[in-house]
Amino acid sequence: MRIQRVGRIYNFLKQKARYKIISGGRGSAKSWEVAAELVTRGAQKKIRVLCCREIQRSIKQSVHKLLSDTIDRLGLNNDYKITDHKISNRNGTEFFFEGLWQNIDSIKSIEGIDYCWVEEAQTTSHRSWTTLTPTIRKHDSEIWITYNPTDDYDAVHQFSLNPPDNAIVIEQNAEHNPFLPDVLKEESEHMKKTDYELWRHIWGGETLKRSDAEVLGGKWTVDYFETPGNVDFYHGVDWGFGADPTVLVRCFVHDNTLYIDKAKYWYQSDLEQLPEQFIHHVPTSASWRIYADSANPAEIRYIYNKGLNVRAVKKTTIEAGIRYLRSYQKIVIHEDCKELIEEAKQYKYKTDEKTGEVTPKIIDAFNHGWDAIRYALSPLILRGKK
Repeated sequence: MRIQRVGRIYNFLKQKARYKIISGGRGSAKSWEVAAELVTRGAQKKIRVLCCREIQRSIKQSVHKLLSDTIDRLGLNNDYKITDHKISNRNGTEFFFEGLWQNIDSIKSIEGIDYCWVEEAQTTSHRSWTTLTPTIRKHDSEIWITYNPTDDYDAVHQFSLNPPDNAIVIEQNAEHNPFLPDVLKEESEHMKKTDYELWRHIWGGETLKRSDAEVLGGKWTVDYFETPGNVDFYHGVDWGFGADPTVLVRCFVHDNTLYIDKAKYWYQSDLEQLPEQFIHHVPTSASWRIYADSANPAEIRYIYNKGLNVRAVKKTTIEAGIRYLRSYQKIVIHEDCKELIEEAKQYKYKTDEKTGEVTPKIIDAFNHGWDAIRYALSPLILRGKK
């Protein structure tokens, strides 16, 4: 069965290269084209394809559905066998689906991969990326990358900006897709008129630009780092209520830089389980002092009676805590602290609805991890205040 293909991507994928990187915004058809090309190649000869993304807690979060639909669209149902967790062809072709964050070590043992497709690659951590690439080691194997740039410091985005000689890169946006549905054209035009900055990211394939409204804008960054063994740790807890999470963080200071290497979030957690969970996820919380939100003395007393040195924080104002955090030359968040990274992007000041100007009022949302960090650093904040 002959179907229409987006010639720009089709011709790009036909080139020979170790890395084929396609970046761009919504409606570009980049994922559809990659799926069509891999399914077609898999029908022509035996290949092994690893389809992965950073987080994949279930097969529903993979490209399994997209590939299944593509097989149907190409009229290749008789050639392919589709099960809940695998896709195979009668000629021996196999498609595997893995999440990098939790399975990166097991992926290292997979042999004979011809093509590795990393979808939603903007979320791929530095650790996952640097571990994955040497894992795909078969002669003439290729790594195909599709992503919508989010942050300038994302590992894959940095790789695409400074690619090796054996890589080819193309930017593919909705404007390059001749088959873009009218409904998506209308959505794009509406966003372009109402929120041009967001349109540049969602549809134009640009990274999200940090706003002046970000509380810690321009101060924080994300990186992979090894935690030294001879530093002083600071631990803090923000208690959860209702849908809000309980958050335990750990951080340390070196050369006027604040490093945050642990940030664990518990949603609807049972108080009885928290002491064990604290120690399991942040082992140093068993021996170092933890400063906690003083609003819940009963929880503090319970955790303390279980052997953890948790104390009620002597609170300062939020503004004083923010000023202290911004006094560091840089705040480095470990790439594993994904919830905290998302909070950093969304932790903002209110903007005036009439003028659009940024106000000094902080939005009471996306602040649970940062409240815990302020509590952890409260002795230093109070010392600075004095």
